[in-house]
Amino acid sequence: IAIAATSIAATTAALLTASICSSHHKKQNEKLIAKLEETRQAERTGRIRAEMKLRTHLKDQEANAIDESNGVSEGGKKSGGGGGSSQQKHNLLLHCIGTIVSPYTKRMGTPRQGALVPSGRGYIQLKIPVECVEGLESYSHAWVLFTFHANTS
Repeated sequence: IAIAATSIAATTAALLTASICSSHHKKQNEKLIAKLEETRQAERTGRIRAEMKLRTHLKDQEANAIDESNGVSEGGKKSGGGGGSSQQKHNLLLHCIGTIVSPYTKRMGTPRQGALVPSGRGYIQLKIPVECVEGLESYSHAWVLFTFHANTS
């Protein structure tokens, strides 16, 4: 009976120790997760602010370039004479030839590795005559250049 009581006491002590260690590790993990989440949020906020500043700068730069090409100086008055600028801006005009159709309408839930989700396949719906893509099937790959027309950021 004494041996059984000793083994029960030892088992109880071991279980209590394991429980205390487990709750201690759980608290440490919760603190670590909270700290990582805080860091992630701070990085995201900084990235969003940087993107907003960049977009604003690019819009301002584009507006200035348009004003210069129309002959408007910074004061808002037309500048005189020709002369031309030594830096010419070259624009590339793109026309939409199709759209991508996908089951995902938002960023949330879109898999990072699309090949692992066969039900998530999308396709390109072309708005050009079939003759324009004749012979495309003889190639193994096709590069698709695109722009986000419905980007919210």
